[in-house]
Amino acid sequence: NGKSTTVHLIACMLERAGQTCALCGNVGHPFIAAVQEHESSAKPPAWWALEVSSFQLETARHFHPRIAVLLNVTEDHLERYEPFDAYRKAKERLFSKQEGADLAVLNADEASSRRLAASLCGKVEFFSMDASEGVSAWVEGETIFLRDAPDGPPMKFLSLSETKLFGLHNLQNLMAAALAVRGAGVP
Repeated sequence: NGKSTTVHLIACMLERAGQTCALCGNVGHPFIAAVQEHESSAKPPAWWALEVSSFQLETARHFHPRIAVLLNVTEDHLERYEPFDAYRKAKERLFSKQEGADLAVLNADEASSRRLAASLCGKVEFFSMDASEGVSAWVEGETIFLRDAPDGPPMKFLSLSETKLFGLHNLQNLMAAALAVRGAGVP
């Protein structure tokens, strides 16, 4: 539901901004293999862009992403998660080790993400399909806008004509990626 696209967008945006980034996880290259490859490197990547599944999060004990994105929680993997709330809780483990300086990027259009935000320790930024209160990225007409601060002026990020990605879900992926990369220090 968008994780692979979003993690690819994050890696691409970081690299285009001059940051080193290793793309790995469920996108095809295991994280542990990437770490082992970079162990002897004089300069490891500045960022690791990981796609992480709910299955992996179930047993993660020390996973501490400095920036974590939760795109959506849809009825998926119901053969494994009964009741559905167990799936939501597994995905929310993504934020369990985050601290005050960390960033959570959430979908404001999902009520469960709004509720989750209240319990998180780090900074929270929301994306939405409209410019509702408290969102940092939204779509207006055919343009994605970003806001640096809750009361700051909106800035144009991307016109839909500037991308080859189509569909509502890809607008959400682009907004989430932009907020994550901005959280990594890319203006």
